[in-house]
Amino acid sequence: MSSQEVHYYWIPEFMEEWVRDQLSKLNNRAMKLDCLPINISKTDKVEYRKVFVDDGRTTWNTYKFIEIALCGEPPQLRGWKFVGVVQHMEVNGETANILRLLESETVPEGFHYVENKCDHCMFIRNRNDTYLVRKDDQVLQVGSSCLKDFTGHKNPHTIALIAEDFLSFLRNLENSEDYLENLGNFHNYPSYYQIEDFLNFVVASINQYGFISRKMIQNGDAGGMPTSQIAWDNMTETPAKRNVTLQSLKAYDSTTITNALNWIRSEVVVDSSNDYMWNLYVACSQTHISNREAGLVASLIPTYQRYIEKIEKQRIENEGKTGGYVGEIGKRTNLGKLSLITVIVTEGFYGTTFIHKFSDEDGNIIVWMTGKDLRDELADGWIVENAVASIKKHDEFRGEKQTTIMRMKWN
Repeated sequence: MSSQEVHYYWIPEFMEEWVRDQLSKLNNRAMKLDCLPINISKTDKVEYRKVFVDDGRTTWNTYKFIEIALCGEPPQLRGWKFVGVVQHMEVNGETANILRLLESETVPEGFHYVENKCDHCMFIRNRNDTYLVRKDDQVLQVGSSCLKDFTGHKNPHTIALIAEDFLSFLRNLENSEDYLENLGNFHNYPSYYQIEDFLNFVVASINQYGFISRKMIQNGDAGGMPTSQIAWDNMTETPAKRNVTLQSLKAYDSTTITNALNWIRSEVVVDSSNDYMWNLYVACSQTHISNREAGLVASLIPTYQRYIEKIEKQRIENEGKTGGYVGEIGKRTNLGKLSLITVIVTEGFYGTTFIHKFSDEDGNIIVWMTGKDLRDELADGWIVENAVASIKKHDEFRGEKQTTIMRMKWN
């Protein structure tokens, strides 16, 4: 391998700082030794790779890998070679060294009695050994720290290869001082998952517990864990230990996820003046996400549901329908044909409640709260024909008149 050529390596993104730090140290030496600097750059290529991690759960984590371009060679004073070792001893209080020379090498006799010093940095230290290097007829005695200047420092390509061979890094580098000092525990670095996989668990969590945001918990409006954390924990847990499964997902759930992603990724939706929508757009435009983006991405589902409600409200207004109350409270009423707009799931003291929001042919909003999800029972398009129900109350929510019903039946 020619070190002056550009070579490309795939490394975990979280190791980029470590690689650059190691190369920065080599470049500091290269500058002092008047050697060519080592150049590193990052290309625009990104991959997400699964890595088996034995963390007690024997799971596969997905990490973000980036491609780097590297050009350079180990800093080294040219023309020098290693000759042997000087073992510093004393005989009767006088210096008397043992010379451990390479085969066929000879050095001046004076090195039998040379003091413990380094001819390169000129520091005199309490060293057990010094090292001899030769260039033509010149022989120098150097300390262990300076020896690398003559025989070569770490190969920059070896550093890149260590980072590239992530599996070997995990298995063999954990006892390395560099690893412990510069990297810490690799479990602290973000693993990535496909955004669709995460949203599947988000929807499954909502179907089971309703949507819970961190803000709702902070304001005392909900308890337990936020939906994003429930979804992430179950996605990364072994199947046997999950309390939220994907078996409950229906075809319409997958359609909702696809439509929600297509909607937020559309430039029509993007409003850079709205920080939340902009952040949601950026996060959901990624193919893979880490736990850091989980809360934001999880909020896509309720945000998309509110958008669907807004579109339906605009449609009703465009058709000249103002919307109002239906029937008389306490009376059974014929509601006719109803179209399901959305379903909101909430978790309360008595369990899970599904809030079904319909619109009738006159643009009136009908709300029905039940203990089961009616989407499994409704016909294609979520249409209810010849609906009859008892009127529970007339209410207004965010300026919208709503009729809440109970005991609905339909054909």
